[in-house]
Amino acid sequence: MFRKMRAAYRQSKILAANLPSRDDIARLSQSIVESIVPHIGHISDNNTKAKWGLTGRTVANPLTVPARKYWSQADEDGIIENILRRLPGTVAKTFVEIGVGDGSENNSVVLLSRGWEGLWFGGEDLCFEPAKNGLLTFHKVWISLEKFASVTNPLMEFSNKHGLGLLSIDLDGNDYFFLEAILEAGARPDILVAEYNARLPADVEWVMPYTPDHTWDGSDYYGMSLQSTCNLAATYDYVPVATSAQGANVIFVLKKHMKLFADVPTDVHDLYMPPDFDLLTVWGHPTSPALLESLTRRKS
Repeated sequence: MFRKMRAAYRQSKILAANLPSRDDIARLSQSIVESIVPHIGHISDNNTKAKWGLTGRTVANPLTVPARKYWSQADEDGIIENILRRLPGTVAKTFVEIGVGDGSENNSVVLLSRGWEGLWFGGEDLCFEPAKNGLLTFHKVWISLEKFASVTNPLMEFSNKHGLGLLSIDLDGNDYFFLEAILEAGARPDILVAEYNARLPADVEWVMPYTPDHTWDGSDYYGMSLQSTCNLAATYDYVPVATSAQGANVIFVLKKHMKLFADVPTDVHDLYMPPDFDLLTVWGHPTSPALLESLTRRKS
């Protein structure tokens, strides 16, 4: 490509020295366009793949390409969309997300944008006020096993009434025990998203001991390894089908759906992605609380 660009530049100098006509300039412009445009998509695609870390995946996973992020931490949004394209249309358009921060970066906003309805649970205030009687109900709670009924009761009531398409949990600490409690209570979302601790090798079993007052200190002491996450999920008939590009989340589907994912790797060694939390520092404009609020309104 760059040889063609240099050739076009040399041609421009020759034309300039000979006072080119309007037709000469038009031909030159067309030459430059033809030399560059066919390569732009290729360069953009390679840069995107490198940015998302997709070139480092040892086994190709069709669920991770193309990489897409709307409001998720990394490419979880795109993975979830690719999974939903394969699942039957009978999947409930509902979600529950536990550990949502201020609501500006999580895995279910993209579902809100598509008219899904759901519950959020978290310990801090949201950066916006969900619409009254809208698609989103927020429960502000400090999540602990001792008071976990404040989560499981409304979660199961919602699930029993509407079904559950997706459950996402990211609590930076006692995730194993909370996820176990939710699944033990009977929740069976078609898609399950759980945070794993990518500091641990793919096949190492490790779970942070339960600590009621745990607050993440920014270190690698949190959660559960990928293998332990998969072991727990397998107990309740879940199979891993993808991990996020940053090595933050693992995504599962119910075993009954696996005939739709025969081309997807499921071994932890193939799925594992290392922790690369600085992979993405800027993506689009800052998140607007006004936009988030608007997505929670029911369509008239």
